[in-house]
Amino acid sequence: MHPIPSAAWPLVHSFRPCFTAPGFRHFTRLLSGWVLLRGSHTISRVLQASSVLAGRRHHAAFYRFLSEGRWALDELGRVVLRLLRPWLSDRVVVIVDDTLCPRSGAQIFGAGMHFDATRSRIGHNRIDTLRFGHNWVVLALWVKCPCKPDSGWALPVLFRLYRAKASCARSHYRKRTDLAVEMIRRLASWLAEDERMYVVGDGAYCCRTVLQALPPRVFMVGHLRLDSALYELPRGRNRRGRPRQKGYRIASPRQRLDNPDVWNEFEMALYGSSTRLEIWTAVCVWYPSAGSRPVRVVGTRDPKRRFQPRAFVCTDPELDPGEILVLFGRRWQIEVTFRDIKQELGFGDPR
Repeated sequence: MHPIPSAAWPLVHSFRPCFTAPGFRHFTRLLSGWVLLRGSHTISRVLQASSVLAGRRHHAAFYRFLSEGRWALDELGRVVLRLLRPWLSDRVVVIVDDTLCPRSGAQIFGAGMHFDATRSRIGHNRIDTLRFGHNWVVLALWVKCPCKPDSGWALPVLFRLYRAKASCARSHYRKRTDLAVEMIRRLASWLAEDERMYVVGDGAYCCRTVLQALPPRVFMVGHLRLDSALYELPRGRNRRGRPRQKGYRIASPRQRLDNPDVWNEFEMALYGSSTRLEIWTAVCVWYPSAGSRPVRVVGTRDPKRRFQPRAFVCTDPELDPGEILVLFGRRWQIEVTFRDIKQELGFGDPR
């Protein structure tokens, strides 16, 4: 009995080059058990669900496949990118973020104490909650929904396990932003030379480490602090010394809140609904994080003052302010993906 239905076999067979022959057989049997299983998706329960399909293979063979098997995770992401190519435009949008999978047990590899945003409270009475588990940095492709062009999905293609300083050797420690840069460069190397990639992330990833390591044709769209130091574009050149890297200091996004002359009201479609916002924009230099690279900064506020003012930055100064806000609005799709793969697909269950 074949573990994969004939209708799904061409899709599954696309991943065949990523495995050895025995490894691909183990992969298909684990995949079939994963799909058939309801409830907690632990590896032992997946094997029980696929026991009829797994034949007489001992369960240790499947555990050994997961821990010591010769298969490349990045190649799986490359196959996913190739399968999604017909639905991608020349402007490839990817989303970067991290998520926590709580764990219990002292012998779990790579687990540590991490910040849990879902159980923390942010505001005047801020409370930070830490939980023990795995923290994954994920890079997901945003794919347009064919039946609803204004919405889409965030499909993970690359991911890395973040290990805290206390749970790994000093030589193996890497920051989340370093892991994000590695994945961004890997994905950019898979694209054609004429394709442009826009990386969307929150304030944790829109930082100096990521912005100054972006490859050519890769741009960042992210959140900007209201007190960020902004400068004019460099004009002219000193008679002596190196060329100027920045101009004079200009008003920060927070200082522009009380200036009514810079705000213009627009109506645009964000998060699936029509929204009216007051917007200001400027092309400048965010020298502390982006260096001398020109960026476009967009400030927003609600005309009815129901929400706090916010500011966004894009390393492509030619992009329209409305397009920048639409791109950043797509970041929410990765939060939906994290919820679905944890609650429906059991991403947080296996150890």
